[in-house]
Amino acid sequence: MTSTITQLGQSRVELKISVPTGEFQSFVDAALKDFTAEAEFPGFRKGKAPAQLVQEKIGEFALYEHAAKNAAMKFFADAVTEHSLDPIGKPDVEVLKLAPGNSFEFKAVFFVMPDVKLPNYRSIAQSLKPEYHSVSVSEDKVQEALAWLQKSRRTYTDVSRPAQTGDRITCDFTILENSKHVEHETQKDFMFVIGEARVLPGFEEKIIGAAAGITTSFTLTIPDNYWNKDIAGKIVNCNVVIKKIGQTHNPILDDAFAKSISKFETMDALRANIAKGLEAEEKEKEQQRFRTLILKRIDEKTEIDTPALLVEREQDMMVHELRHAIEETGIDWRTYMTQIQKTEDEIRNEFASQAKDRVRFALILDAIAKKQAIEPTKEEIEQEANKALARFKNPQEAEKTIDVTALISYTKSVLINEKVSRMLENIALGK
Repeated sequence: MTSTITQLGQSRVELKISVPTGEFQSFVDAALKDFTAEAEFPGFRKGKAPAQLVQEKIGEFALYEHAAKNAAMKFFADAVTEHSLDPIGKPDVEVLKLAPGNSFEFKAVFFVMPDVKLPNYRSIAQSLKPEYHSVSVSEDKVQEALAWLQKSRRTYTDVSRPAQTGDRITCDFTILENSKHVEHETQKDFMFVIGEARVLPGFEEKIIGAAAGITTSFTLTIPDNYWNKDIAGKIVNCNVVIKKIGQTHNPILDDAFAKSISKFETMDALRANIAKGLEAEEKEKEQQRFRTLILKRIDEKTEIDTPALLVEREQDMMVHELRHAIEETGIDWRTYMTQIQKTEDEIRNEFASQAKDRVRFALILDAIAKKQAIEPTKEEIEQEANKALARFKNPQEAEKTIDVTALISYTKSVLINEKVSRMLENIALGK
């Protein structure tokens, strides 16, 4: 076998491979044996018909095509090893010469993992120390968190008076645009608190003064920037049946409230815990922002011929992640696309730039890990993988859902990225 390599750019490679007649003949013979083993002829048991008879039936073209398929797989792998290549995905194979008594020639075009020419990443990281923002939590943030807790534990009492701001309303309503029902805008036993802007813009204000048991109708002009593009900028008719009006009762923020939340004895203890939690959240956000900044600065001076295939795969992954997040909220994926008036391909294309960044960052982290010989221990991989497996009821359920080999590979990659990111952060901060 002989092979030549051509660099096509963007981490694409072309291999031209020539297999001498003698070497290829062994694959033709093997192909004939494969066909013979499955052949059924009158007067012969399955697999026992003469090879010549089988060859005459299947035809020379089919025989050589089968042989070429197996030979291409074998000699492609040999050529990849010979040239020390790291392929990504399956190659596009084109047969160049295939005929009895001739050498077998073909070419394979495929993506390879690119060379990553790193800059002085230590120097870049060290220069970014002034960009790190110290974290503090204001009293206003603590008050916001307390208000949310207070809101989550408020109660309601049914009243017979007209509705006012702060009341919880239970109602049925339909929305019509041009005498047609608007999809996703018809609700039964819908509850909202007047003043929290959970319904159509202007809807809640129209309910103020209404009493339980009545039906009220009104029109609304929907803003041009409303999320539901079907009615954005249009005039709609609203028919509302008021079922209940509940007066809101907010609990008093005192020590008794603190005790009802958890093990806190006083409001001061609850406040301190909230402040501590908020500070941890802000530190994590700043850490992620700073780590991303370091990678961006390193990326600016890194030479990578980014493989288009990896970017496309990352776009697919990002669409999958978005779809999963949308469906977790209970919204159908097609309904979501209708609401934003975009196709899946359009959403995918919007991810192109971000996907390319994610691919480049991953390649940079991997290259630094190799240069620094950073590897997680077997114990670290097992411990992290077990966290993912722990959400299953039993090992049998996990085996049905998860490819354990893929999980371990993914876990290893995540741990390497974390170790390299932490190293760069520590270099930047002089730790």
